[in-house]
Amino acid sequence: MLPIKRTNLERFDVPRGDSETVIMLVEVPPQVNTGLHTHPGFDAAYLIEGDLTVLVQGQPSKPIKPANPGAWLRA
Repeated sequence: MLPIKRTNLERFDVPRGDSETVIMLVEVPPQVNTGLHTHPGFDAAYLIEGDLTVLVQGQPSKPIKPANPGAWLRA
């Protein structure tokens, strides 16, 4: 199985906040499950190709389509 590849593109502090923004390219091979994990704060995704389904505990699954930005707030 191929590993998930992460490339950091940019990182900066959020103005007037206590968070930072990290912009990265994440390449996930087909049929790979990233496993249950969390991120603090707000998450956003832009899918270049393929299919992505975001699962948040206690919420319905959210499919993300290529070139159709999807954003979600961590519960």
